[in-house]
Amino acid sequence: RYSTCDGSAAALSTPYPNLTRPALSARAGFAVAGNWRGDQTVVFDARNGDLRRVLLPGEPSVRAALSPDAAFLLTGSAQEYRVWDTSTFRTLFTVPRPIQTSRLPGIGVFSASGDMVAIMLDFRTIEMRRIPTGMRTAAIRLPYPQAISDLAFSRQGRYLALS
Repeated sequence: RYSTCDGSAAALSTPYPNLTRPALSARAGFAVAGNWRGDQTVVFDARNGDLRRVLLPGEPSVRAALSPDAAFLLTGSAQEYRVWDTSTFRTLFTVPRPIQTSRLPGIGVFSASGDMVAIMLDFRTIEMRRIPTGMRTAAIRLPYPQAISDLAFSRQGRYLALS
């Protein structure tokens, strides 16, 4: 059960277990949820909870993030990052993750302007990629491995915080 963008309540009945970290876009009218040890990423209608799409079927443990304007979706799995155009849900680009990293979902975040995404490739490397081309614009190499659980850009997009 959740509150919809117009303030009413909707029930979310789904056969998909282990959904996690939902991202809601009231303007675009949909919600996206990744999974933890499930096997899919799902897109729901934000008005009534109806299932719109299943993305990455069979892919366990995926994190999902929406750009501020909900024009783009970032999914991060153990194998790769993928950026989607939410008007068609077609893949714009992918970035493979090193195999030895882990089986944990990939952590990523959009900048406030939505024109950049920061992704954690491994326990020492964070890359910035341009949206929608995927061009690598910068990389941060940490001096020693870190167990990073989240990334966040400052409002102006000038700073990136790690936790």
